Amino acid sequence: MAIQVDRHLFGSFDGYCTLATSPGVTPDESAELSEFSFGQTSDPSILNSLHERLCVLGRPLRSGRIAITRAFAGPPDDAGRPTIRLCTLVFTDMQFLEVRQGLAALLGDSKIWSVSGFEQGMIAEVKPRKTSSSPGADALHLVDWWMEMRGRRDLVLSLPLEDRSENAILNAVASVADIDSITLRWGLFLFSTSAAADVCTLAPLASRSMRRKVHELTLDVAWRHPQMEAWHRRGGKSMTLPSFHDLETGNLEIEPSELGSTTSYFRAESSGAKNPVSRLIALVAASVVILLLGSIAAMTFLATPESEPVST
Repeated sequence: MAIQVDRHLFGSFDGYCTLATSPGVTPDESAELSEFSFGQTSDPSILNSLHERLCVLGRPLRSGRIAITRAFAGPPDDAGRPTIRLCTLVFTDMQFLEVRQGLAALLGDSKIWSVSGFEQGMIAEVKPRKTSSSPGADALHLVDWWMEMRGRRDLVLSLPLEDRSENAILNAVASVADIDSITLRWGLFLFSTSAAADVCTLAPLASRSMRRKVHELTLDVAWRHPQMEAWHRRGGKSMTLPSFHDLETGNLEIEPSELGSTTSYFRAESSGAKNPVSRLIALVAASVVILLLGSIAAMTFLATPESEPVST
């Protein structure tokens, strides 16, 4: 069954502004989607390619919903200058979880991204998309680095502008745990590093923000976390990875397989199992309880009157 998703359109006739929205987009969301950090280009070859070339930004909004924005060439403005139009689908977190494993198909659906639907502020009908394929080594390498980006706003990971990189980004978004997928900020063929993406590919001559350092990343780098390397060696067929938290706090064990060889597998431990602070807090709490019980017993004993002698 199709899900109903809000639309937002940002562009310019005599200055950039919100051009249309579906009824469910709030004023705060509209204002956030109208923050022009996406970047701009006037290169005719790039503008002419945008109906075929995916130029996309995906990120959570401050409202908690998830926005996926695709850029298209817009009509010339009132001064004859080239413009772009940013067409955005706004999902609830549950809706996003239903479509994230088929992002390539979603982004390539011309009916959903029809500019006329955005111009009229119409609700989009989006079909849930699922896949049973495993993430692949490139996506796992990217997730391995992406885990260290949480909370960082001063750094952006830029991958080479090629199909391999963009497939890895889409597969990574599809394969992380649900709890992590709704926090990720990613982009394809972005015009500026000021866009709200932590991992992306950049268009040629993309502008560079002075506030963010760009780390050029390839997918052939060494593993950052042994748990991710072990997950890759394990050859797991599951599309969904453990959460970032479990990947960072889990451990590896080696067990003999039925054929006598050794097999690596991942086991997530409870957060307190490897946390000495948690153990210390538990010990202190137990000590306090014992002391309180001892104090209560002593006070009870002192308050009890001595027995009267038995008369004969």
